[in-house]
Amino acid sequence: HAITPVAQQYSRMLKLRIEEQPLTKSTLQQLVEFIKTLGDVESAVEDLRLRLSKRVSLDSAFKALDTKEKGYVDVSEIQKLLANYGLFPEQRSLETLRNRIDLNEDGVVSS
Repeated sequence: HAITPVAQQYSRMLKLRIEEQPLTKSTLQQLVEFIKTLGDVESAVEDLRLRLSKRVSLDSAFKALDTKEKGYVDVSEIQKLLANYGLFPEQRSLETLRNRIDLNEDGVVSS
């Protein structure tokens, strides 16, 4: 099984690139490491979500993350939370995570 982008445009681009110029060993290794890291971060976030859902409401959990009471959580606050659990993802991974949970696409996670 292959992992392909959801957007057809990018899926086609990737398919054409593979047919015309296969990924180098270094690029493939970097891609594999990125996917592993992304999986680790998503797994940790899901684990945290499950633990929080058992303890407090989502609103209470958001308020706990929003330490500055701004009404939103930015990447630095997500980074601090993950660090408390011994996870230190790269900035790129944090931004990917934020983009997945930023429902209104304003660059932050809002309640």
